[in-house]
Amino acid sequence: MKRLLLIGAVPLVLWPGGVAAQTSHPAFAGGAAQAGPAGRSDIVTSDVDFNLEVAGEEASTSVQIGGYTTKTYATPDARQRTFNWTVMLRAPIGGDSDITARETLDALSNGPELSFTMSLFGFSSAANHLARLEPYMAQADAICAARSLEAGTRAGTSVKDAPQGAAAPLLELLAREAAGEVAPAPDKPVIAAAIDAALEARRNGEDPVAAAEQAARSAAQGRCNAAVQGVVDAAVQGVVDAQWVRRFGPLTRGQINGKLFSPMWRIGVRGGVGVKRFAYVDAATLEERDPVKVPFRAELFGALYPGSGTSALIGSVQYQNGFENAEEGLVCKPVAVDPDADCVTGRPVPAKNIERVNVAVEYRQIIETGWNAGDIAISPKFTYDTLGNAFAAQFPLYFIPRRAGPISPGISATYSSKDDRVRFGAFLKSTFTF
Repeated sequence: MKRLLLIGAVPLVLWPGGVAAQTSHPAFAGGAAQAGPAGRSDIVTSDVDFNLEVAGEEASTSVQIGGYTTKTYATPDARQRTFNWTVMLRAPIGGDSDITARETLDALSNGPELSFTMSLFGFSSAANHLARLEPYMAQADAICAARSLEAGTRAGTSVKDAPQGAAAPLLELLAREAAGEVAPAPDKPVIAAAIDAALEARRNGEDPVAAAEQAARSAAQGRCNAAVQGVVDAAVQGVVDAQWVRRFGPLTRGQINGKLFSPMWRIGVRGGVGVKRFAYVDAATLEERDPVKVPFRAELFGALYPGSGTSALIGSVQYQNGFENAEEGLVCKPVAVDPDADCVTGRPVPAKNIERVNVAVEYRQIIETGWNAGDIAISPKFTYDTLGNAFAAQFPLYFIPRRAGPISPGISATYSSKDDRVRFGAFLKSTFTF
């Protein structure tokens, strides 16, 4: 039997919204699902996820579907408490999965599982910390205005220095190229206003530079102020305009969240149960038997999320009671006369019971790269089985596209003391939202 190995590439966690205005934490993204590194012990999703992991010549696929519900209330000291209930159905698809994944020490990884999670979140209202953000947004406004003025100066200078008799299209092209050299470039309407004013001033025999600067300053004043206010309003809702912040903000998206929000904590319990048939060959009759087994798990977990909304520290203790089939081999009757008639290929003994008490620690971090394509994320996880004295480590590296798309790729390295080897692999995650 060929063993299919999971290599530690698990779904990116999706944190849905549903929290009232001016009370949401960045982890909830103000009603929009937001990608973060790994969802293992605390999956919260309203999507259908399809996952493919490949390591060398081996592969594994799985699909999971679920839903959630939340209830939020405020305490007298303006802190928020959110209860969350989640039901999730997960099932491996394709291949033979009777052997559990040693890379994750998950005794229920070889079959379908229905799980239920109940947890409690706690965090402070964003409105309490809004004053911390105002000085930085004022600085962002000044940066936006300065770059707009610089673009106007360059556009006006290119028009002023152009040869006499140059056609208007050429003047416009020169001005646009000059203004575009400002990095990051101001908004297109600001550049367009500066170019139009410079061309008009040249036609009227006036100074194109002064006209372009005045037009850029006027256009930028309204747009920069509105953009800053929009960033502040959205940040209070838990959503930061990362593109605008990258262009003009003195702080990163995580730093803005850190100014607005206090750390969030989460505690919860999770239970899961599966149903699976485990086939083996009865040596006395050479008949295949496939009794139904019911593996289950129970878990207690806790997590701390800094106010930045880009990292998390998670710890858990989990009891697992699962089953695992033996490797296939030649099964013969107690007295074999004719090997062709008295022997078959199959599993010689019933599935053995597996008990584990796993203690796990995981760290999640989104790394803001500043790339237009997206960010990267890591989520190293270390698991120790206290009953079996086994250790496993996972280190997935995710690429999080900035634009919504069907694929979230990544690479992974895993180690398990069960087979004392390091494995490298790649994975794809495809999400279809209903």
